[in-house]
Amino acid sequence: MPVKEWKEVWEDLRRELTRLMAEGKPIETLCKKSPNCVIAVGDDFVVVRAAAPEREARCRCVEEWQIREAWQALVEREELKGLIPELKERRVGAIAYAILALLPYVEGGCEGRHVVLRLRDP
Repeated sequence: MPVKEWKEVWEDLRRELTRLMAEGKPIETLCKKSPNCVIAVGDDFVVVRAAAPEREARCRCVEEWQIREAWQALVEREELKGLIPELKERRVGAIAYAILALLPYVEGGCEGRHVVLRLRDP
């Protein structure tokens, strides 16, 4: 399966995240469906804030390297079930997976209580 280079993937993500931020549309985590509003998109980070009113409005910074680690693992395996070890201890793992699932060539979902990502043919 042909796969895009990370630089192109990151540009695709930044473009989509900027659009969502401008439109005020949240990103939902794949299993808990927790909405997160995009607050900022930088050259090497994304800042989101929980959008649900019952949740504490805490901002989280998801760094480019965290999303890249998940992308590289996905490219190697073509499917990820559960968070990769590099993101398991980090609260941003579920958000990083949800961000990757925004791409038209990545399918995101939930199986049981585990987030799942799969590559799609471009």
